[in-house]
Amino acid sequence: MAAELASIYGDARYAIDLLHRAGNKAEMADSGKVMPEHVRLAKEGLPPEFRKEELVYLDKHERVMLMAISSMLKKSDSEFTTIGEVEKSYNALCESMGITPNHHTQVWNDVNELARKGIIDAQLSGKGFRGRTTMIGLSRVSAEHLIEELHKEA
Repeated sequence: MAAELASIYGDARYAIDLLHRAGNKAEMADSGKVMPEHVRLAKEGLPPEFRKEELVYLDKHERVMLMAISSMLKKSDSEFTTIGEVEKSYNALCESMGITPNHHTQVWNDVNELARKGIIDAQLSGKGFRGRTTMIGLSRVSAEHLIEELHKEA
């Protein structure tokens, strides 16, 4: 994950610094290994940084979608989650909040819009998946911090 993030800049020093910071985060958390959330936490201190102001212009469903994505990635050992898993989590969140969830096509549109805005990462799956699905991740902000910001804005 660190190498993939650094590949954007073509700078191995960036990857090394990111991995070092992630290792420190893992050590402080008493984790036996560096997890994707540690890398996301480490990334927050390096440019380009996530700006909280980006959340102000999101509609209600985009916020719930981000909450679902963040919650899933925070619990996961994986860098990405699938759009199907996100949609299930989104529907459950909507139900618990008393909101009518969007249909699949609008969920897909919201995911693409959040990716276009640079808040999330979305890419088509590759090997190891049956068919094609959209893989969703966070690289600019930790899932934990995004959840905190979304709760503040609510």
